[in-house]
Amino acid sequence: MTADDELKTLIDRLANSLQATLLLAARLDADLKQSARDATDLLTSASQASQALKQFRRPPGSDR
Repeated sequence: MTADDELKTLIDRLANSLQATLLLAARLDADLKQSARDATDLLTSASQASQALKQFRRPPGSDR
């Protein structure tokens, strides 16, 4: 195998690896964005539950 052939092989291997890396990065990006949205929804839900508990525990006639 000549040096040119080795270089072409190396370039092909790098290109294939980079293509796979970019695909995985794009999937991870989408997954992380969805996870962030899910975390926001979870935090909102937990906050609402906490507020409901606080209201339930208030003594009658309390302004708080």
